[in-house]
Amino acid sequence: MGSLLNVNRYEQEFLKNKSDTVELTTRSRANTYFARFKEDSEELQNHRNAVTDKGAGKDLVQEYYSISTDLYEFGWGESFHFGILWADSSFEDAIRRYEYFLALKMKLNKDDVVLDLGCGVGGPMRNIARFSGAQIIGVNISEYQVYRANLLNRKAGLMNQCMARTGDFTKLEFDDSSVDGAYAIEATCHTNDKDSVYSEAFRVLKPGAYFAAWEWVTTDKYDANNPEHQRVRFNLEKGNGLPETAPWHEVIASLKRCGFEVIEYFDGCEQGEVPWWNSLNSGWSLRGFSRTWFGIRFTGALLWALEKVGIVSQGMYEAQNNLQLGADMLVQGGKMGIYSPMFFFLARKPTAEDAS
Repeated sequence: MGSLLNVNRYEQEFLKNKSDTVELTTRSRANTYFARFKEDSEELQNHRNAVTDKGAGKDLVQEYYSISTDLYEFGWGESFHFGILWADSSFEDAIRRYEYFLALKMKLNKDDVVLDLGCGVGGPMRNIARFSGAQIIGVNISEYQVYRANLLNRKAGLMNQCMARTGDFTKLEFDDSSVDGAYAIEATCHTNDKDSVYSEAFRVLKPGAYFAAWEWVTTDKYDANNPEHQRVRFNLEKGNGLPETAPWHEVIASLKRCGFEVIEYFDGCEQGEVPWWNSLNSGWSLRGFSRTWFGIRFTGALLWALEKVGIVSQGMYEAQNNLQLGADMLVQGGKMGIYSPMFFFLARKPTAEDAS
């Protein structure tokens, strides 16, 4: 066992989060979130201003996942990300491959203690822990998601191998050169200050350790002066709780500024036999029903009715509509070729020997 993964501390955090009354969706949080994207002629600038301040950006993430997490789990599963799709395999297979690929590239093994930056409800950490044997510590700014992740870790019998902690991946509470690896799966898109998170990953990694991620980026086809491109990107960000998305080349430039050696990068959207956005329009299966056109409309109508009679929290119906907006814009951005949620990079913290 690595010293960073303390079971007693895990139990304390789990019990604390379990005892906290974390309300998933409240009208006040929903109203605050949607107020950041006012429908007026200055909406784009309002959005930029709302997330330029780092404190406001973090509030945006808290609000978004407070109103969206349960809907993600219902409609997508425990791993909140895309995958490279092949004609002869399922969506679930694509999700696992996406995670295993990252673990293999990082050369993870059972002796490693690894950080999952922006761990969601812990689907990737559990899969990667089982696959590699590594011990995974998830860092997440959303208290509700930390609660869900630890609940699911315990249910999976992985509480000695996986732990989620409330924290900020731009201010990691780990010593310098103390962890064997770090990864982020479609999570660091929630900050537009890439240096702030990449520099922290660099600081806590041991020399020679790897940092890998799947990032959301704009592509070379995105034209910031094109009103239609602006509209799609803005509504995509609104529907997915994002600040202004970085272009792919800024991701690479930021890694280099922070001291990393960039080993490899590519756009996963250019791979596979099936367009990546097909995940948002799944076929007829028990799991996939919620992602079909009919399933989405059925879910919206059901939430509207349940909200009216007080069975679900106020704001759930609006949250579901917001998620659908984000999904629709992802499909449009994908078809236009201006947006990718699957930009992969593998970077390494140099050793002293590298400099000699």
